[in-house]
Amino acid sequence: MRFLTWVKRFILGTIDILRYIPLKLTDYLFRGRKISSDHYSLIIIKLDEIGDYILFRNFLEIIANSNRFKAYNITLCGNVIWKEIAEKVDYEYINNFVWLNKNRYVNSILYRNKINRMLYKKKFNVIINASFSRSFYLDDAIVKLINADKKIGFSTDLSNLFFWQKLISDKYYDCLIETNKIVFEFYKNRFFVSKIIDEEVKIYKPSIDYNNLKSNYRIDQEYIAFYLGGRKDYKRWNIENFVKVAEYIFQNLHCKIVLLGSYNDLEYSNKFKSLFKQSIIIDLIDKTSLIDVIKILSGAKFLLCNDSGIAHISAAVGTLTVVILNGTHFGRFFPYPIETRLDVNSIYPIHIKSSIKEFSYLSNKYKYRSTLDINLIKAETVIYEIDNLLNVQRK
Repeated sequence: MRFLTWVKRFILGTIDILRYIPLKLTDYLFRGRKISSDHYSLIIIKLDEIGDYILFRNFLEIIANSNRFKAYNITLCGNVIWKEIAEKVDYEYINNFVWLNKNRYVNSILYRNKINRMLYKKKFNVIINASFSRSFYLDDAIVKLINADKKIGFSTDLSNLFFWQKLISDKYYDCLIETNKIVFEFYKNRFFVSKIIDEEVKIYKPSIDYNNLKSNYRIDQEYIAFYLGGRKDYKRWNIENFVKVAEYIFQNLHCKIVLLGSYNDLEYSNKFKSLFKQSIIIDLIDKTSLIDVIKILSGAKFLLCNDSGIAHISAAVGTLTVVILNGTHFGRFFPYPIETRLDVNSIYPIHIKSSIKEFSYLSNKYKYRSTLDINLIKAETVIYEIDNLLNVQRK
C-alpha cells in the first residue's frame, strides 16, 4: 500500500512538472523593464480564499501602523474573489491593490504574462507572503519574480506543495518564519506578524466593522441563514439533512430561512427548494454581493453552513455560527478556540466528537485531510445542538 502511495505521488509530481513547464518559461521570456521603487515600499501577497483572508485582514492595520512599516507605501496583491471586502473595509491601510484571478494565472499564459510584467516592473523594499500554505506556481512564483531587498514568508507545510517544491522555493526567501505547531489560523497569523514587526500583537479574534456598510437587502423579519454549498464534495452535507433542519425551524422557531451562495450553489438551492416547499424561504443565491452577505449575516439569528469561508465571515461579525465539518485541517480553521469568545459551534462526525479533547492527536491525524464521511453527522444531532445553543442564549 505504501509503495502504491509513493507511485501515485511520483506520477502526480511528474504531471505537475510537465503541466507547468510552459508557464515557468514565460516567467523568464517576457519580463518587463525594471523601475525604481518608492523610498519605502512593501507588498503583501495573500492569494488564499475568502475565509483565509478574513482570518488575516485584521493584521493589515497592525502592519500599517507598526513602527517598522508606518512610513511605507503598502501594496496588497490579493485574490480577486474577496476584492470587494478589501476595498470597502481595508482601504485605510492599503495604498495600492493588485488583484489576481488564480485560475487564469495558472491556466492562461497571456494572463500570467500580463500580471508578471506588471509586477516585475516594480521594485519593493520588502515582500511579505502572508499565506501559510504556500503554492509553488502562485505566491512562491510571484515572490521569486518580484524585485525586493527582503523577502519574508512562512516556513509552510505541504498542503499545496510537493517536498521538492518546498526545497526549491524556500530559497526564494531571505527570512522564513517557523510556525509548524498546529494552532488556530488567526493565532498563527498573529505570531507571524508579531515576528515581522518585532512588536507584541494584542488582538484575539477576527472581526469586521460592518456598521457603515450598506446593503441592497433589508430583512425585517427574524431569520436564519443557510449556506448549502462548499468547494469540495467531502465538505458538503447532504441537502436532505438541511431540509430536516429547515423542518425543525419551520415547526419550532418560526423564522424565515435565507439561502446564501453564489452561482455555483444554484443546484443545491434548487434541490433544497424542491424538497422543502414551505413559504419561509428567502432565496438570495447568486443575488448578493459580499458586502450584502456581511450585512445579512450580521442580522441573522444564526448561520448554518458547511466548512467554508462564509463561516468565518459570520464569526467575524459576531453571529452565532453552526458549522458542519468532516474534520479536514482540524485545529487550523475549526474548532474556534474558547479564547476568541466567538459563538462558533463546530459539529463533527462521532469519531472526532468522541475524542474532541485529544486536540494534539486529532490535529495531527487530520492535519491535511479527513476521509470521514460528513454525512455521518445526523440532522438530529445538529438540531439538538441548535436547540441547546438557542436555549443558552435565552438565559
